[in-house]
Amino acid sequence: MTIMKPETRIVNKIKSLENKYKPNLIIEKNWGGPMSGVGRSDLSVIYDSIYYKIEVKTPDKEPSPSQQAYLEKWSRAGAITGCVHSVEEFIKLVGLPALE
Repeated sequence: MTIMKPETRIVNKIKSLENKYKPNLIIEKNWGGPMSGVGRSDLSVIYDSIYYKIEVKTPDKEPSPSQQAYLEKWSRAGAITGCVHSVEEFIKLVGLPALE
């Protein structure tokens, strides 16, 4: 049995929002590894034509210096960037309307 990391559980809950906000929301999980570069954000998101780069952390963690540098690079290029610790923080950062 595979044990899911707490951060992965948060990412999966965030990804589940995509179906609820179609077609205006696209969420892609970025996979880390030697070919992807250091510090790459966990999520690439587009909502209503606005591009986001988002790092996902558990409530007791913050982005590493390389992750922060990655987010700052994308912010300088015009993306909205941030670190979220929950689905609620993701909804607030992206500005998703409340579901009915």
